[in-house]
Amino acid sequence: MVYLPDNLEDVLAAINKYVKLHVKEIENEWKVSYGEMVLFQTDDKKALNAFLHGLLVAYATLPKHILVALVEERKRLTYEPGFLPQ
Repeated sequence: MVYLPDNLEDVLAAINKYVKLHVKEIENEWKVSYGEMVLFQTDDKKALNAFLHGLLVAYATLPKHILVALVEERKRLTYEPGFLPQ
């Protein structure tokens, strides 16, 4: 079973165990980014919540060996320092 935190800060902290994302709010518009790449942009906080919760469920339910392989492949393709899930 996956624990889904209620507030955005806790959801983002949980996602960041798997991949480093950043959320910026500017004038009631949110952008979710990975490095310089914007992955999601909205002016609807419910949509932001749904997007982040969906990512958390996706990462948290992957078998660990698949998640490790995805992280390693991302590092190989992007040459960015990554990290392995705990």
